[in-house]
Amino acid sequence: KKATAWPSRVLAASFTFFLLFASALGSVFGEKVDGRVSHDRTVTDASRYIEVITKREYRIFRWGFSPWLYQYSHRRPAGRYVFSTYVTGFVPWYWEKLSTEKARIVPGSVEALLSDLEREKPEIVVDAGSVMMGRPLRMFEKPTNWLYRHYCFEVRFGAMDLYRRKVDGRDCAYPYFPRAAEVV
Repeated sequence: KKATAWPSRVLAASFTFFLLFASALGSVFGEKVDGRVSHDRTVTDASRYIEVITKREYRIFRWGFSPWLYQYSHRRPAGRYVFSTYVTGFVPWYWEKLSTEKARIVPGSVEALLSDLEREKPEIVVDAGSVMMGRPLRMFEKPTNWLYRHYCFEVRFGAMDLYRRKVDGRDCAYPYFPRAAEVV
């Protein structure tokens, strides 16, 4: 029995090593081919759209957890927050009740963000809050009011809503916004 056990173990170990090596190799090549590790092509499609409709010197604001939009669209961020954690209280991978998240909001962070956005006047606002965290900008009263005053809904890419700055305060050509979410 010992004579047949040894080759079986070597064969099993070799096969296991081969499977692990092939999986790792597939992951490396999959990443190298298109550069996407943690998102699908929605981000690159939305970024390309932003790149086409805005000038390079324009800033954009992205709400949520899709920072790749800045790099792929070659646009600088408006506002001081690259992620929405401070203004929403949402910590990725730690789902809590909305009341707990509301208590985590950094005091003054929403006002600071809105002040930044008033000053920098981003051409495009991307609401990517539904991509990872299920917390669209429309769930938050002050940011929603600011959005409705200054922006028009433009287009949706997957779970991302893009809004374009109103021209000279005029009404939106398309007056409808995506359905409002439960406000926090």
